Amino acid sequence: MRHRLIIPSVLITLLFGSVYGLLHGMNRSMANDMPELLASQVAKQLEVGLGLESVQMGRTDLANNPVPFVIVYDKKSKPLAGSGYLRGTLAQIPVGVVNHATTGKPHAVTWQPQKGVRIASVTVKAGDYYVVGGQSLKMTENRSTRLLWYTLAGYLITLVSLVAATWATRRWCAHTHDRCTCSSVPMPDSLVAAESSQVKRTPVKKTTSGKKRINKTAAK
Repeated sequence: MRHRLIIPSVLITLLFGSVYGLLHGMNRSMANDMPELLASQVAKQLEVGLGLESVQMGRTDLANNPVPFVIVYDKKSKPLAGSGYLRGTLAQIPVGVVNHATTGKPHAVTWQPQKGVRIASVTVKAGDYYVVGGQSLKMTENRSTRLLWYTLAGYLITLVSLVAATWATRRWCAHTHDRCTCSSVPMPDSLVAAESSQVKRTPVKKTTSGKKRINKTAAK
C-alpha cells in the first residue's frame, strides 16, 4: 500500500506548493499597486511644474498607520516633502533605493525603516526628484499567513482522502478478488483451479492413413 501512495503524495505536494507559491507572489505584487499609482501621480505633478507644495497629503505614521503615503527625495536621498512620517519626521529611505530608479522605470523594493515595520515601496524618478510611494505590508502579510493555513489544511485533507480511498479500494479488491483492479491481492487456489479447467484444449487429430497402408502391405 505504501508504494501506491508515494507518487500521488509527491504530485499532491508539488501541486499545493506551486499553488501557494503562485498566490503568495500575486498577493505580494499587488501590494505595490497603490504605492506605484501614488508615486506616478506625484511625479507627473512635479514634471508639469506644480511644485513640492502639491505633495502635501497629510501625515501617515509608518509604524502604526497602514494608509498609503508618498515622499519626495532629492538626488542625495534627502526627504523634501510628503506624508510618510516616522518618529515625527519624514522617513529617510536608503540612498541605494532611490538611485536604482530611472525615468520611466519604477523601482519596487520592500523597505524596513525600523524593526517590525515593513513597507511596500515604489520609487519613480521625476526630473531631479525621486518620488517614493509606500504602504504598510501588515495586511498583505496577514493575508499570506491565512493563505498558508488554508493551503496547508487543503493539503492535509487531500492526503487523508487519498489514504482513505486507497485503503477502501484495497479492502474492496480483497473482498471481491478482482484481479483487474487489484493485481496485488492473491487469488485463492480454488479460483485458479477453476480458471484452469475452463481453458479449452485443442483436440489432436489422429492420422490413421499410415496404419491402413501397413495393413495393406502385410496382406499382400
